[in-house]
Amino acid sequence: MNKTGNKKSRSLKKRSPKKGIKEFKEGLPFHRDKLNLNLVMAEQGEKNLRFLGTILNDLAAIKKLCDEFDQPLFSNAISKIRGIVSAMVVDEVEYKIGLRKILKLHKILEDAFEGFLSNSLLPESFEKDFNLEPMVQTSRKKEEDINNKAVLQKLDKTADTSSLPLFITDSLESVEKVQARLLDLENDPENIELVNSIFRCFHSIKGAAGFLGLPAILKLTHNAETALDDVRHKRLKVTSDLINCLLEVRDAIQRLLIQLKELNDPSLDDSQISHVNIEKAENLLGNFLSDSNSSKIPSLANQSVVDKMQKPKSVFGKGQNIEKDKSLILDVVRVPSEKLDELSELVGELVIALSILSHNEIITGIEDREVRDKLNQMEKTTESLRNKTLEVRMVPLEPVFSRLARQVRDLSQKLNKKVKLTTKGKDTLVDKLVIDEIYSPLMHIVRNALDHGLENEEERIASGKPGVGNITLSAYHQGESIRIEIIDDGKGLNKEKVLEKAKQAGIVKDDSALSDDQIFSFIFHAGFSTADKITNVSGRGVGMDVVKKTMEKLRGKIEVSSKPGKGSVFSLQLPMTTSIIEGLVFRIGENQFIAPLLSVRQTVTPRKDELQSIHDREGQCFLYQGKLLPILKLYEYFRIEPSFKDPSKAMIIIVENGHDSYGLMVDELLHKQQVVIKNIKDRFENLHGISGGTILGNGQVGFILDPEEIVQRMKN
Repeated sequence: MNKTGNKKSRSLKKRSPKKGIKEFKEGLPFHRDKLNLNLVMAEQGEKNLRFLGTILNDLAAIKKLCDEFDQPLFSNAISKIRGIVSAMVVDEVEYKIGLRKILKLHKILEDAFEGFLSNSLLPESFEKDFNLEPMVQTSRKKEEDINNKAVLQKLDKTADTSSLPLFITDSLESVEKVQARLLDLENDPENIELVNSIFRCFHSIKGAAGFLGLPAILKLTHNAETALDDVRHKRLKVTSDLINCLLEVRDAIQRLLIQLKELNDPSLDDSQISHVNIEKAENLLGNFLSDSNSSKIPSLANQSVVDKMQKPKSVFGKGQNIEKDKSLILDVVRVPSEKLDELSELVGELVIALSILSHNEIITGIEDREVRDKLNQMEKTTESLRNKTLEVRMVPLEPVFSRLARQVRDLSQKLNKKVKLTTKGKDTLVDKLVIDEIYSPLMHIVRNALDHGLENEEERIASGKPGVGNITLSAYHQGESIRIEIIDDGKGLNKEKVLEKAKQAGIVKDDSALSDDQIFSFIFHAGFSTADKITNVSGRGVGMDVVKKTMEKLRGKIEVSSKPGKGSVFSLQLPMTTSIIEGLVFRIGENQFIAPLLSVRQTVTPRKDELQSIHDREGQCFLYQGKLLPILKLYEYFRIEPSFKDPSKAMIIIVENGHDSYGLMVDELLHKQQVVIKNIKDRFENLHGISGGTILGNGQVGFILDPEEIVQRMKN
């Protein structure tokens, strides 16, 4: 955009005083920022229908603003971009091609917005830049045409949809099970129990879909059942093509369920509902089914609006032998996750209140045995309640491992690499909040292992390895934490290349004293990548930065070890819950802090002869197990007056930062206890080195340290 006026430009249409340019300019930045952020995030990952729906919502909000303030050129430009996103949703345009096109058009639009906000002018070429793009002419179709090839389910307003949310929740769980069991079936094609289990999942969705009058889902599940029944009766063999077909069916059903969720959301209007193309799934199924089997339910591929069907007389079919899933025998009550969060919060408040009561001077002075016994009983009951509440929030890692297994399968086919994935400990229980966050970092590590770690078949054989690469995902409990490991037998990290890239990026200057662990830690810096070329899978130097940030958010740690030609190991250590942690309470002056035990290695009081000075600063290091450890004086970091400035009179808490150790100098250790974490960062600005707060037994606020941030800041 030429803001000096050298290029031809023209003013936009004048608005009325009621809805003028000023109001438009004031409302635009908020929606622009949201769209910019979501497009950046979209560029980092694979196709995600829910995320594309968010981008459509952002574009709809900007278009609504443009229409409201009579800006037709901007409105038409937004419509062009929305058309491409819609085409990506229904697979009319391949995701990466569409995304590149959107980013190009978005850049043109952003330049136009910038010029308009500064001088209310647009270049003459603005319309031409949008109208003459090749892909828009060849690949994009009008939105109405796209919708005519896709399915938009329609909920009957007169129907009782009270059971719809439960149906969506149950069915989404079922499609997750289908995915995991299909991947297992591919590795064990003769396992008839797996076939039966997948059949039952489709069947349960089909029964409820028939009752609710959802023929698109009903047809797909019915034909999937038919294919599986053919497998059970040896009329059809389990092959990779059949697994591909059933996975595509599973994905289509999942998209239809998400669409139902959107249709049931009163905050979304019809223009914001994503259409779902099920034609590919139906065509793939048709290749495996006979005409008589596949035509029992009318085709819906070209139906834009699906009306409510008449309820079937029998959900399961006359005389059909239904095998019961053992998992359905359990008596289960579904509770919204928000209720569990509220319960955890209340239990946390109870723990704090009881802790304050127990430390009250009047209570501690009571010598009556019966009163002391009742207090002890109350503490035990509260502890049991807290533990049971945490158990309710714990869920197995199986869904995460299942999604990663699908990623490995799809990417290995895309990269033309033979890969065997082994999973261990998928029943390991983790807090629900951890589960919600952990998939993304694990996915980035697995993608990098596949794309850059594992060699292709020819390279592996040439180096004396089996042609099939191996990736192992394992999880297990380790004390009060959970450890997840991703192990591959690829070529490993190139230490020299990592170091060279770090120097080029200005991350490191003097590499004389760097250990292997320190060098490998550079891969977590934003924008860092050793890839020789950028691929659709990885290479932009974004993924590992996301891994690091997520681990910090979860108060976890990540370690990397690698051997040239042998492979790499990524070890993630996470707390079992993010709401309550085991901590070491200590004092500096009159202030009390908590160090998470996950970061604490040991506590010591060094002798005078163990202290050494560096750069004329007395007592900067001390000798610990044959190594010199730096002493970081927390009273200097927090600018508070301590009781001791001499390290030999103070207490040193040894914490780990990656593979390095440091000593945090404090006045006194008080006790160890479980503390309820309270978020305080949103109330205070520039609160560095503190990850949260808690109420201690004396009623004071205790600050929970973030040792890693403290170490990084004091090192610099």
